[in-house]
Amino acid sequence: MLSIPSKVRYLRWARRTTEEGTRSFDLSPTQQIDLTLVASELVTNAIEHGAGGRVRLEIWAEPGSVEVTASSAIGDELPRPTEEWLLPEPMARSGRGLAIIRQLCDSVQVHEADDRLVITCRFSLSGAA
Repeated sequence: MLSIPSKVRYLRWARRTTEEGTRSFDLSPTQQIDLTLVASELVTNAIEHGAGGRVRLEIWAEPGSVEVTASSAIGDELPRPTEEWLLPEPMARSGRGLAIIRQLCDSVQVHEADDRLVITCRFSLSGAA
């Protein structure tokens, strides 16, 4: 588990740590990129929309799948239901991250636990190389 300060300047470190920490997983290059992108988007949203404190990032690999969970203190606004995570208009300044997560992951779950917003994404790894 990574515990990341809720500051934008730590995003690059979180991304690099995710890449390095998951190299031992049996992932194709595309799956590695997708996993890093999802983890990065989850951390970014937790930093931008959470209530501060630390963001927790956990990644588990099991035979045939990988699960990524990010959690943060609950901010002012909860995310929309996952079925509404659609790509915004082309000229929109933000809003693509959650839609990309929804497209890349087989499942996305959002819930509250211990006064934290928790988002868990699961990838299947069929065809890993």
